[in-house]
Amino acid sequence: MDKNQQVQLQYSTTLEELPNEMRRLVNKSFETLQEDATQSLKKLLHREDKLLLSLNSLHDIQQCKESLARVSAGLTDVESIINGFIKINLDASSREVSKERAEEETSITPDSPEPQHPENSMSPFLPENMPNGFPDRVASARGELDEKLKEFREQIKQYEKSAKAHKEDS
Repeated sequence: MDKNQQVQLQYSTTLEELPNEMRRLVNKSFETLQEDATQSLKKLLHREDKLLLSLNSLHDIQQCKESLARVSAGLTDVESIINGFIKINLDASSREVSKERAEEETSITPDSPEPQHPENSMSPFLPENMPNGFPDRVASARGELDEKLKEFREQIKQYEKSAKAHKEDS
């Protein structure tokens, strides 16, 4: 059995626990990227030229790709959690607005003033209404991951330049 084979899990958690669960998943993705993928690339970058085009290099590349696949799967899980959270809040807001409109329609008489609508039916999605600075933590984690991916791309470019120069010298 392949230890890296993906298995889909589905479970429930409370809204109170949701930020911690998201943080756990983002942290796991970050650690995988930082430790596993980076280590594989560092091995490649520091390998002697005569050993660069070898089975060990292929193995390191495969390990890096598997690490990046795990990061991608983890971030897909985080994305699903956020989409689910937003859907729950949209559904609740939609039901609330529908209920308010129905109440307003039944209470309007020709002499009644125009009904008052909520100023912002998207209020659950305003940053100040998210749990404990949630948007800032997600943005920060995403920024860190984007930076690591940028570093990764730069290392790949350097490796490709080095390999091309080595090939031209041969």
